[in-house]
Amino acid sequence: MTKQAILKFSGSALVRVLLAVVIGTLLLALAYTIPQKYIDPKVESASHIIKEEGVYPSVTKFATSAIDNWTDSIMLLEAAFPNGDSPFKDAMQVYRYDYGNFRPDEALVYYYESGGKYEWITAYPQYWHGYLVLLKPLLAIADYSVIRIINGIVQTFITFFVCVLLWRKKLRQYIIPYILCIALLMPTAIAKCMQYSSCFYIMSLGCIAMLLIGDGRDSPRKRLLVFLYIGVGTAYFDFLTYPIAAFGLPALFCVNISEIQKPRDTIRQFFAALITWAFGYGAMWLGKFAIGSIITGEDLFAEAMTHVSFWMGDDHTFSIPYVFYHNLRDFAYTPVMAAALLLAVVLLALIIKRRRQFSGDRAGPALGVLLPYCIAAALPFAWYVFMLDPSGVHFGLFGNKSLVVTAFAGLSGLTRVYALIKKPVAGGKAA
Repeated sequence: MTKQAILKFSGSALVRVLLAVVIGTLLLALAYTIPQKYIDPKVESASHIIKEEGVYPSVTKFATSAIDNWTDSIMLLEAAFPNGDSPFKDAMQVYRYDYGNFRPDEALVYYYESGGKYEWITAYPQYWHGYLVLLKPLLAIADYSVIRIINGIVQTFITFFVCVLLWRKKLRQYIIPYILCIALLMPTAIAKCMQYSSCFYIMSLGCIAMLLIGDGRDSPRKRLLVFLYIGVGTAYFDFLTYPIAAFGLPALFCVNISEIQKPRDTIRQFFAALITWAFGYGAMWLGKFAIGSIITGEDLFAEAMTHVSFWMGDDHTFSIPYVFYHNLRDFAYTPVMAAALLLAVVLLALIIKRRRQFSGDRAGPALGVLLPYCIAAALPFAWYVFMLDPSGVHFGLFGNKSLVVTAFAGLSGLTRVYALIKKPVAGGKAA
């Protein structure tokens, strides 16, 4: 893109984010107009499920599959909080009832099971909490157990649809790597946990968008706009779980469907997508603090900085090796990892078997095409360093799920190289 085109796109991106801030605020305020008499019985029903399961129940003991009922209880408490005089203020502050010495799941159960009274009201303005736009209407019509079932059905359908698109786009070689990586995320746990679902949906819809965008002249700009909206959506809906995956998998899909280019061009496009996503992500956060401060009359920027300094201060609780090791360990603790490693070994063996072709004229393109995959594979580790303490605290829940980017980058990269070197040489046989 020329400098003029970059400036034009930047201006358009800024306008789109500002519009997203306004629309996001209106949607949240609208959600807070739903009468609580419809929501409260469903949250009471959810409290029985939370009580039976406990705070971090596991789907299976044979894999890392803990469900984050701690955060889901926060989401339910927020959804059940009585509407105030101003839906806009409620949408910006996101209140919930609380007890001093109780975990969120204990507070939820105590109120509905024991008829206790809450000690105080807690505000949570550091996030957008955009999930309430969907959660409050769903709780108005369906029980928590039904929402989990719906979640599982929709996520299964989306995964199947991605596979269908890969097949139709003649990218069939990526179907198995994609399915394996989705399995590595423990989809049953994601379906049962609202906390985990936001990034899964944003990631999956981003992959679908990459596959649906054609190869027209305006395709690069359309893809950048998709990454902008992925960033906006991640900031709006996510609770800071595994947002790098929301960017990483769609970016890898974009690399997978692109034609072989010079490594420099591919990497330039990859970083353009990353910068665009980061702009949408960061600007949407800033938009919350700005519009929230205007609506509430309070300095939400100061509160946000307190929250940021708590997680990202210089006095870290965890070391980088500790965070890397525990996230890798928990991500790999599943039988699916054995299947993924087996596929990687088979692909590597096939590539080595065709080493003559690999060392020939196509060695440059074959090696060059791996560069964006290597960069993508490193993104989760960069995220862990950037968010060191949160990644150290939550590795057993959602922190390890960022490594799905590394897994898909590795499998996709090997698949891409094998597909490249096995092609027939002009005027000769296949390598």
